Amino acid sequence: MSKNKFNNLKSGLAIIVLGLLYLLFSYQIKVTSIGGKFNSRLVPQIISIILIICGVFIAKRDLSAYLKNRKNREKQQNLSKEIVLKFVNNNKRVLAIFVSSFAYVGLLYLTGFIFSTLLYLYAFMCILTPDGKQIKYFQYAIVSVLTIVILYVTFRYGFNMILPRSLIF
Repeated sequence: MSKNKFNNLKSGLAIIVLGLLYLLFSYQIKVTSIGGKFNSRLVPQIISIILIICGVFIAKRDLSAYLKNRKNREKQQNLSKEIVLKFVNNNKRVLAIFVSSFAYVGLLYLTGFIFSTLLYLYAFMCILTPDGKQIKYFQYAIVSVLTIVILYVTFRYGFNMILPRSLIF
């Protein structure tokens, strides 16, 4: 098994503990005379009971799966490396989108909305070009520039909003 072999069990136990603590702390809430049986403690207690039940189900799922698959553990260790490699190979575009999105957020602070969004749109279109088709760099650049111009005019003059500026520009 991998290093994360009891994640659901650990998460379930953590949720159960949090639910129990929440239930314990709910008894410290002052009860008002308004509402009769439905007082200020009711909703926190219901939430804590729901947390405890969810934690039990999450922990039970991991524990029962572990007991059922005890025999298949060695096969899973060998297959896990293959699965990760297949995932990376099959999802290169998804990973590239995540990387470009994080880079966009970082660049947004440094270069401002206009320049970083221009680069992000251009990179995004290049990433999403299907495998069999040729990447049209010039066309993607034109579309990116036109999109930025439309967004700038819409927000600046249509909505009367100033777009984020940068530290550099």
